[in-house]
Amino acid sequence: MTKRKVHHYFAMLSELSKILLGSAALINSSLSKFNITEGGKVKATLNDMRQRGKFQRRNIRSRLYTDFITPLERDDILSLADDLCSAIDRLYEAYARICLFRISKIREEGVALSRLLNDVCFEICSLFTVLHDYKNKNRLLPHIDEIVRLSSEAGKVCEQASANLTAAAPPSLEAALWFQILDKFNEGFAACQIIAKKADLVILKNS
Repeated sequence: MTKRKVHHYFAMLSELSKILLGSAALINSSLSKFNITEGGKVKATLNDMRQRGKFQRRNIRSRLYTDFITPLERDDILSLADDLCSAIDRLYEAYARICLFRISKIREEGVALSRLLNDVCFEICSLFTVLHDYKNKNRLLPHIDEIVRLSSEAGKVCEQASANLTAAAPPSLEAALWFQILDKFNEGFAACQIIAKKADLVILKNS
């Protein structure tokens, strides 16, 4: 096994994680200073990033078909790539839902969730930057722990947001739409947690 081949997969997975972080950062930036007239452009950019992610996953899959030796088990490499792409998709869908519903003002909880999502994706990107050192648990596990902590914090924000929407009287169409948006944010955080759990299993398996 050559160093070139070993680092090739880690570099490709790291690139996928950077696309995920880029998507989260764009959503956070957009929602922090939301302008509905710019929503379409942001959505289009997010879709372009999603397509880049799918292209990278195809490259990883193609490489796995031709390489005889891989640094990690093939199924683990492909699963991590699939999970990263799934998270990128969930982020796109959350923002697309805001555009679809033509939300004109972002709730405070929405801004808080986008900030937490950016922080979670930063930790994922940091994790994949050092994943090549997968035998060094002390270097990798703090990122996984932080992903779990931030996702838990996001869950509390979602619960509070749901409680606030439920308490509002009378029920409004806006509240109903925001419940759906919150569901999409929850799916995004769940996808990120899946990545952390899969990486944790890979580290455990290879330590």
